[in-house]
Amino acid sequence: MLCLELTMPPLPQFVTIGRARWEQGMQHFRRTFDVYDMLFCTSGAFYMSEDEQSYEVLAGHMLVLEAGKEHWGYRPTEVNSDIYWVHFVHERPNRTLFHEEIEWTSLIKKGTDADIMPSKQTMYIPKYASLDLVPIMPILEEMYALHNQFQVENALELHSLLGLLFSKLQKSIRNRHTSRSQTICDRVMQYLQARRHEPYKASEMERELHFNPDYLNRCLKKHAGMTPVEYLHYLRIEDAKLLLTGTALPVEHIAEQIGFPNSNYFVRLFHRKVGMTPGRFRKISMGYRGILNETVR
Repeated sequence: MLCLELTMPPLPQFVTIGRARWEQGMQHFRRTFDVYDMLFCTSGAFYMSEDEQSYEVLAGHMLVLEAGKEHWGYRPTEVNSDIYWVHFVHERPNRTLFHEEIEWTSLIKKGTDADIMPSKQTMYIPKYASLDLVPIMPILEEMYALHNQFQVENALELHSLLGLLFSKLQKSIRNRHTSRSQTICDRVMQYLQARRHEPYKASEMERELHFNPDYLNRCLKKHAGMTPVEYLHYLRIEDAKLLLTGTALPVEHIAEQIGFPNSNYFVRLFHRKVGMTPGRFRKISMGYRGILNETVR
């Protein structure tokens, strides 16, 4: 499945939605405009070109025409065809890629109360694909109905439905193909998350997951970019951040609580991963929280 990678936040912004029947012999005119045009074919078929690429959009297919690219119907429809179209605005895609290339388990930096900007994140939607429209159609129908009675009280709901539509589309990508190594990577991550504060033992993981530790390591490294020990360290550091900002526990107690009996090692590791000592991180975070409290008052 061909997919578009979009940066968020912000989420794509809703512009309009429509429903139309293309009678036999109709052909889309040539145009270029600065909105995305997301097309869902519910019956029949139509034929679109975008720049140098042509697409046959059959019933159950969708196509996203990108902002800034020229598109047109390269041949007339042969039968009456029904479509929904959704226009939205967003930045240009980071890239176009196949669903097998998406690294679903790539980790995203968690926000803390010291952050003032969200971390960079990505979302994925099909560029051109055959879909199961059963979970999609109720959302399109509700969006269309709300847009026909567009008023203040339903504007937020309409924008929320667009987000739900994107979520369903991304799940359709995720469910399309999960490789054996991806599945095993997910199992390793779940295993480590459940034992994040325990000493790591490759032999116990092998006994639990029934795979050679070297193979488990390769699967995790391929999809998450870390070894098991590195992933455990990541989880523990994130837990430490929460304890540093949410409790008054001494650093030594926090280190022991998250699985580091040697607090000096924890401090060195924290500094290497975060760029500052735990004490400095706590001071900055608490200072920022104080500023927020003053602002609220």
